[in-house]
Amino acid sequence: MEKVEINIEGMVCHGCAKTIYKVLEKLGAKDITLDFENKKAVFLIDNRELLLKIKVEVEALGYRVSF
Repeated sequence: MEKVEINIEGMVCHGCAKTIYKVLEKLGAKDITLDFENKKAVFLIDNRELLLKIKVEVEALGYRVSF
C-alpha cells in the first residue's frame, strides 16, 4: 500500500470531513486521516490509478482536490 496526501479546498468542518471520509472509504482507501483545518487528507491506497477516481468523486461533491 502507498501513503498518499492530497489537498482538499472547501473542506471547512467536521461534516465536510465525514462526507469525504465516506467517499474515500467507499473507493478503497485505508487508514484515512482528514484535517479540515489544514485542508488535507492522508490515506493508504493499493493502486495509484485510484487517485483519479478519488479526485472525480470528491470534486463532484463540490470540493477541489489537488495532489
